[in-house]
Amino acid sequence: MLGRLKQCSYLFSLVFLVAVLTQGVRAAALTCTGLTGITSGQIVGDLIFVQETVTGQPHHVDFFVDGVFENEQEGKPYYLGGDDINGPFGYDTSALAYGTHRIEAKVYSSSSTVACTNTATFVTATATWSGLQDGQQVTGKIYVQAIPTVPVTKMVFAIDGATVWTEGTVPYFLGGDNNGTPFGYNTDTLSSGDHKLTVTGYPSAGGSTFSSTISFNTGSSTSDFSAALSPYARHETASSKSVETILNATTTPGLPLYAGFAEKRRAIVTMYRNVGIDISLPGSELRKIQPENWADITPQPLSGNYLQPYSIDAPFYHKIPANPRVELPRGYVNYVTLATEDGSNTQQGYTIGKGSDPFRKVKQVNNPVTTYTRRVAANAKSEIPVGGSDKHLSFIDSTDNTVVTCYHTRLNSNGVDFDCDWAGWSELGTLGDQGGGTNATDIPNLAMVLREGEATHPTRPIPHALSGPMGINWKAIVYPGLGMDGSIDNLNYGLVPYGGVIQLDPNLDLTQITVNGRPLTLPALRLLKAIQDYGYYVIDNRPDSVPTDGETGLGIWTTINASEFSPFGNAKNHGTGTSAGVLSVQDELKSVLNSNKLFVVPPLVKR
Repeated sequence: MLGRLKQCSYLFSLVFLVAVLTQGVRAAALTCTGLTGITSGQIVGDLIFVQETVTGQPHHVDFFVDGVFENEQEGKPYYLGGDDINGPFGYDTSALAYGTHRIEAKVYSSSSTVACTNTATFVTATATWSGLQDGQQVTGKIYVQAIPTVPVTKMVFAIDGATVWTEGTVPYFLGGDNNGTPFGYNTDTLSSGDHKLTVTGYPSAGGSTFSSTISFNTGSSTSDFSAALSPYARHETASSKSVETILNATTTPGLPLYAGFAEKRRAIVTMYRNVGIDISLPGSELRKIQPENWADITPQPLSGNYLQPYSIDAPFYHKIPANPRVELPRGYVNYVTLATEDGSNTQQGYTIGKGSDPFRKVKQVNNPVTTYTRRVAANAKSEIPVGGSDKHLSFIDSTDNTVVTCYHTRLNSNGVDFDCDWAGWSELGTLGDQGGGTNATDIPNLAMVLREGEATHPTRPIPHALSGPMGINWKAIVYPGLGMDGSIDNLNYGLVPYGGVIQLDPNLDLTQITVNGRPLTLPALRLLKAIQDYGYYVIDNRPDSVPTDGETGLGIWTTINASEFSPFGNAKNHGTGTSAGVLSVQDELKSVLNSNKLFVVPPLVKR
C-alpha cells in the first residue's frame, strides 16, 4: 500500500513538473509582434480587421476598446471581434462616438499572467449637416453645408447614389460658394418624392473614406413647412364675430374711405375669416397664439453676412400658395421707393460683431430705458446709415446669434457706445414672429430686408419676401405682425393690414414685360419676381405720402448702396449717375405694379 502511495506521489510530481516546465517554455518563447491591420492614428471606416500577431503559444489574448473588454481569443489567429473558418468577423466602429479611440491587446502566458500588451489608436470620422434637417420638405434651392470632423482633401456629394457635386475647399457647400456665400442647389430638378443626400469625405491624412447621409422630400406644394413647426391656431373669434363686427373694429369713425374701399375691405375680411384669421385682434392677443415649436435650422448658415437668418419655417421664406386671395383695385400702388444709401429716410444698416470684438453698450434712451451689452465690430459707427433721419442699424452678435436693431442710431458721447430712440432684440434662427424690429409691426428688420447682391445676382432669384411701409394703411394686424402705428386712426384709409402680404399676379410672365420700350433690368426682374413668389409684407407707414385719390405706394427696405444699381440707369433715361439706377428701377417697379393685378393673401402658416 505504501509503495502504491509513493508511486502516485511520484507520478503527481512528474505531471506538476512537466506543467511548470511547459509553462516556463511557453512564457519564454512568447514574442508579441504587435497589432496589424491598423496604423496608430488611422482614420477608419465602419468595419476594421485588427489582428494581434504572436510568436509562440499564448494561453489566450484579450481585446479592449477604450478600456472596455470586447472579446477573448484562445487560438490563432487572434482577431479583435473574433473569427471562424471563413476568416475574421471584423469590429464594427459605427456605434462609437466620433473621434479618437484606443485598441488594447493583452497577451496572456497563463490564465492570469500578462506576457505583453500592444496598443493602437484609430479615428472615426463623419460629417455633420447644416442647412438641412433629416426628412425635411424642400422646394427650390437648398443651401446645405457638410462639415467634416477631420481635415479632408475633398467632399463628394451624391443624391440617390449619383454624384452631383465635388467640393475641394472649405466650406463644403453642395453647389459651391463664393467666399462663404453658398450658390445653393436647385431641388426643382428632382422628381417629387423622397431622396437621400450622401457626402463622402476623403481624409487629408489618408485612411478610409467616411460618409454621412441625410434624407429630404421634394413635395409638390411650395408652402410646406417642417414637421417640427407647430400649427398656427385658428382664431376662435374669426367665426364668433361677424364680418361687420370685424369691419367696425378696424374702421375709424368719421374717417371716410375712398370709393369702393368699404366693399373691398369686406371682401378681404371675409377671406381672412374663411381661413380662421380675425384681423381685429390686438397684438397682445396675437402673441398668445404664436407657434411654440419650429425647425432650428436656417435656409442659409448663421455665419458670413447672415443672409436669411431665421428658421426655415419663417413665413417670409415660403412661396405663396395659389389660393385664396383678393384682388386690390387696379392702380392701387402708384409709386415705389428703394431705401438705399442715397438719402432715404428708411435706409437700413447692419454690423456683425465677432468673438474678438469688444463689448459695447447699445442703449434705448426712451422709456423704458434699456441697455444691451454685446460684441460690436470696430467699423460699426461707419455702418450707421448716412442718408435720411431714421438710421436703422442692426447689431448682430455672432457669439450668441442675436440681433439688436436700433432706430435713430447715433454714437454715444463717450465715442464707443451707441444710443438710439428705440431698440428691439431678436434671437436669430427663430420664426421672426417674437418681435425685435424697429417698425410698427415689430417684425425683425433683418427678416426680409434686401441685402447686397441679391437683386443683381446673374443666376439666383431673391429667396425671400420683401418688406417696408405703405402710404396708407388699415387699422388691423395679421401674423407675423404684432403691432401698428399709434397714429393709425389718422391714416386708416388702406386695404392691407399691418403684417399683411401683397402679391403680384403670379401668372404674369415678367420676361415679356417692357418698360419704356425695353425689357426689365435685372434688379427690377429680381424684385418683382420676389413679390410674385414670396410677397411684399407691409410692416410700417409713411404718413408723408398719404394720397388723396385712393392710390398709395410702397418702400422696399434694403441695406444696399445705390451704386449697386448704377449700371441700370438707362432703363428710363435717367443717365448713369450713382442714383440713376435706383430711379430707373423704381420707375420699372411702379410701372409693373401699377398696371397689373395685385392681391392681398392670407398669412403663410401651418395648419
